[in-house]
Amino acid sequence: MQDFTKTQNKLSKKIWESRRKGKVFLGMIVGWILFFLIFGIIGLYSTNIQILREVALGSIVLGIGCIGMLRVAIEMHEHHRKD
Repeated sequence: MQDFTKTQNKLSKKIWESRRKGKVFLGMIVGWILFFLIFGIIGLYSTNIQILREVALGSIVLGIGCIGMLRVAIEMHEHHRKD
């Protein structure tokens, strides 16, 4: 597990300390998750080719896995932001 009380470098510290930049980055992560999930669901139900169905299923699993990254990012944003 990642320790959300520490940043990895100066760039990530600048992002998480800024309220606006943090919200933009969180929005980007949500966008990535939605893209992977929607792409996977559409691909899974719209094709009969087995290889494409497996890629679509992998995309769904990747989207679900990124939800954990989103949770850590939210905690980092809450912990590091300067009010």
